[in-house]
Amino acid sequence: MKAGIFVLLSCFLLLFFLDASNGILAQDDDGASELQPKQVFAKIPGLYDDVLAKMKKREISMTKILVAIPKGDFDTIKSEGEKINNEYSIEYDMDPDIQIDYNSMITSEFVFMDQDLVQYSSALASSAEEKYLEGVLIHFDQVMRSCVNCHYTFAKEKFPSLARSSVEE
Repeated sequence: MKAGIFVLLSCFLLLFFLDASNGILAQDDDGASELQPKQVFAKIPGLYDDVLAKMKKREISMTKILVAIPKGDFDTIKSEGEKINNEYSIEYDMDPDIQIDYNSMITSEFVFMDQDLVQYSSALASSAEEKYLEGVLIHFDQVMRSCVNCHYTFAKEKFPSLARSSVEE
């Protein structure tokens, strides 16, 4: 029995040290590793201001879509969905040198969330092009949820009300 507990404890310690060293192993030769978006935006000159401007444009597009849905204004929904997907994406029109730095530093979790937004906003624009209202509603919800999920994960200090879950209240 004691030997079994010792083996189990040894395995847990080994897993703990392997997990702790994973961050060290993920670093490349110059010491860069996956960083949170806030850290990356601060390290690359001008990126924070560019991202902030694109986020504001996304917010405006989401508002326009919200107003256009009950009107059945599929042209606006398509146009704004395409803007969110393309020109308001973080990497749109990014200088190639900055792109290399950005890709080498940003956390993969953020990249996946950003890819979700791209996928959902593209699907939103496609549903609008087909004048498929149910698809528009589903994909608008997915776009909104991806925004909230990203802000909940990476920007709680900017949106402190998201930091509290309904479970905590």
